[in-house]
Amino acid sequence: VRQARGGLDASESTRETARALLATTFKIVPMENVNGRDKVEAGEWCERKNGRGVDCNRNWEVDWGVKAPDYDPSEEYPGTAPFSEPEAFMMKTLLEEFRPHVWVNVHSGMEALFMPFDHKAEEPVGPGADAMKAILHQINAHNCGNRCVVGGE
Repeated sequence: VRQARGGLDASESTRETARALLATTFKIVPMENVNGRDKVEAGEWCERKNGRGVDCNRNWEVDWGVKAPDYDPSEEYPGTAPFSEPEAFMMKTLLEEFRPHVWVNVHSGMEALFMPFDHKAEEPVGPGADAMKAILHQINAHNCGNRCVVGGE
């Protein structure tokens, strides 16, 4: 957070980053939705559904079944119940067992860096949200050529 706010010089930043990495455990799930990824690799760039036609991102308990004004069931079908899909259930189980402090979920299909609860009309506010957004802007500038939508903009 201090680095995102510009409060560290380069050498101090390197030492602090090294200390943080030594004290950090990463869990990496290389792919949650194999069927959807196969479709993306075949050219359907914005495919979000699994092999059963369910949008795994909408199969979570948070706002399950809530339909936005632009809801498209062919794109955003949430499944028969929260965690009815093995992909969402697996990720929920992993979260409950691991209990991470930070969660990063990488999606394919569009150039965007979203924050938690980007499905809501308003963005999170406060120091944590400001720090997240600052980090996303840095990632966008350094890795995406400032092409990405950031936060929920």
